[in-house]
Amino acid sequence: MDDYIKYLKFISGSDKTEDKHNNVEILLSDLQGIKKVTKQGTTVSVEFNSYVLSESVLIELLKENGYESEKLMQNKKGFFAKWLEKTAKTNKENFGNNRLECCDLNK
Repeated sequence: MDDYIKYLKFISGSDKTEDKHNNVEILLSDLQGIKKVTKQGTTVSVEFNSYVLSESVLIELLKENGYESEKLMQNKKGFFAKWLEKTAKTNKENFGNNRLECCDLNK
């Protein structure tokens, strides 16, 4: 029913003072389409109407103010994570979803 309501969480890229956090909260509250702004420590959670306000516009606005979307931060992977995913994909292609033959010997 409310599939047009979306939630985004942003994390401050640097140590910000309480005044700067409040300014961002006020900036967001003034935007049309914002339902709720919640701040907790260095994070700001935003509930917004996606038909009125685009997710990309919101991300860009907060990026200009020193915040990064938690969703974008989760997409950044290091060397080890990329290697592990690549290895898992290769193993699945080579061996499929079946158990190893040695695991079935005692049955």
